[in-house]
Amino acid sequence: PNPFESDLTIKLAFPQKLYLLSAQGALLQSFGISATHQLHLPELKSGIYLLRIGEGIHTRFRKIIKH
Repeated sequence: PNPFESDLTIKLAFPQKLYLLSAQGALLQSFGISATHQLHLPELKSGIYLLRIGEGIHTRFRKIIKH
């Protein structure tokens, strides 16, 4: 679910790279994930973050909120 507390489940059609960015666009972490993956992020402070999914012309961004 979004917003999340410490665990965030990502469901994708196929494995790809995932980047966790601050709201200002700074890279915080990167992951190589399978089609369904659970991210455990208890160390993040409450706030708004961006997920960059994929690379190149197939890049998508999603806003996530940590409580």
